[in-house]
Formats: sequence, structure tokens, C-alpha cells
Amino acid sequence: MDSISGRKLPVSAIIPTCDRAATLKKTLQSIAEQNVQPFEIIIIDASPDDTTYNLCISGIEGLISEISWYKAVIKGAASQRNQGTRVSNCSYILYLDDDIILEQNCLENLWNGMFNNEKAGGVGAVVMNQLYQNPGRISRFMFKIMSGVKYDSYAGKCIGPAWNIRPDYHESQPRYVRVEWLSTVCVLYRRDVLPQPVFPHFFTGYSYMEDVCLSLIVSKKNDLIIASDAKIIHDSQLGEHKKSVYRISKMELVNRHYVMRYVLGYKSLKQYGKLILLEFFLIASQINHLKKFLPYFCGKMAGFIYIIRDLNSIRTNTKDSLSIYPPLEGD
Repeated sequence: MDSISGRKLPVSAIIPTCDRAATLKKTLQSIAEQNVQPFEIIIIDASPDDTTYNLCISGIEGLISEISWYKAVIKGAASQRNQGTRVSNCSYILYLDDDIILEQNCLENLWNGMFNNEKAGGVGAVVMNQLYQNPGRISRFMFKIMSGVKYDSYAGKCIGPAWNIRPDYHESQPRYVRVEWLSTVCVLYRRDVLPQPVFPHFFTGYSYMEDVCLSLIVSKKNDLIIASDAKIIHDSQLGEHKKSVYRISKMELVNRHYVMRYVLGYKSLKQYGKLILLEFFLIASQINHLKKFLPYFCGKMAGFIYIIRDLNSIRTNTKDSLSIYPPLEGD
């Protein structure tokens, strides 16, 4: 499936979802309005009822992509994407969130980005309502410390202990912009550059930073690109998986450490010092949110304890084993 058939691209779109049929419908409708569409759309559904299934079998006006619905074997963004990738049939994989709206010609522009850049392994869209913000004085200071380099802009970079900075957008920027990481909110990958499994089984539930992990792995041999004319709106939904500030806070730290140590290979005391500094900077940024601050702080402390136990296990077992980390679910 390496050729375009009519309006269909040789692309498998993978969409994990859970109990959000209304937002998923809007996403599918925006795909139906594209001038080109994926060959297939694979829905991996962790919903407790048949609402999403019924949406998929009822069809979407104008959608020519083949929709395949599967019940999630394991609930979680990374696990559901892995499941979708396993059953997909095309040479290109498009990872999409279930709460995005694709703007005009978005898919065609992603496709063109892949083929106008021969070294590209992944091409991402511009999330128009989640862009890089010019940093204040303290943030600029932190960016410089984390990266060790003073840049005019840190947009699209992944600096220090896996601190991923959002990409930028402005009318005068090049059509294709190289970045250091890509978000799975809307990203097209060549299938042959993806690791197996695509997302490590370490990532569970909300799977924070699974997209950073994947894109950093792909970037070791391939370019990562943002297609400036491929635009989306991310209508981010709260969802049950985001309601526990404590659990999300803990996951942010533990998953960042996973990427820092096991993907980037940063294991020195200097890098651990940067990780500690970054996390306390993030804690300080929440100090004005009184209701959120305490569970956020406690989550970070639990994360540090979790990491210390892991490092102690590594020392005891005299090996750097990825299997030492148990899943975070059920905390």
C-alpha cells in the first residue's frame, strides 16, 4: 500500500479513545472534510458501553476511510496505540488523539512533508491553540541551565532531563521546521522507523511522555519535522485519567526520569541535579494554585521516592534493567 488510491493515502490512522464519542465524532468529521483521507482508521476503544462502537458502525458522512473498531485489550493511551499499530495494514502510521479538529488540507500537508524531506521519519502538525510562549526571565534562565546553551528560541526542543518544549508557529517560518520531539496528538510516521513495540510497556494509563519517548528514539536515525501548513485544534478534554493531580504529578516525574535515563542515557549526577532543579521549578510554578498545590507537591515527592527505590534496585541487582519499573496504575 505505497500508492495513493483516489483520495486515499496509504496511511493507517490510529485513534485510542475511552468514553468520548461526541469528541471523537468531531475528529472523524474533520477527517471526512479533508481533500485526502487515510486508507483506514483504527479505533481502539476502552469505553464501558457501546456508544463509540455504534458511532463507528453508523458511519460519518463524507468519510471514505475504512473504519475498524476494536475493544481495547489494555486501557491506556500507549497500550491502545500499540494495539492499533499491530492490526494496521499500511506503510505509514498516523497517530491521532480523539479530541482534535484537523484544519483544511492538514493530512495532505503532513503527507507532503514526509515526501519533501527524504530523511524524515516523523512529521507533526501545528497545534494552533497550544504553541510555544515566549519565556519570562526565570524560564529563560531555566532553559539555559537545562540545555547548557543559549538559543534565541527553545521552541520544539527537548532539553536537559527530557524537558520537552512546545513548537512555535508564525506566518514567516519555513514550510518545514526541524524539531527534537513530536506529539502524538497528530503525527505521521513511516512504519519502518518505528521500534517494536512502538511504545514501551512501561507507559500505562495517561502515558505521559510516551510521545517524547517514541520521537526521541526515531530521531536517532531520522529527522523529525513540523509541517507548518498542517494545522489542528486540540479540544483537550479533562477525562477521568486526568482528574487525580497527585497521580499525574507523580507520573510526570517518573516518566520523565524513564526517558532521561533509558532513552537519552543520562545517568550522571549532573543530570540528576538538573532533574531535581526542574521538578522543584515546576512545583514552584503551582504555588498560586492552592487547591492543586498540595496534591501536586505530594505526587512529586512520591515520584522521587519511586525513583530512589528504582535506583537502589539497579544498584542491588548490578544491572540497568527496564523491567525494574512496575506500572504506575493502581497507585
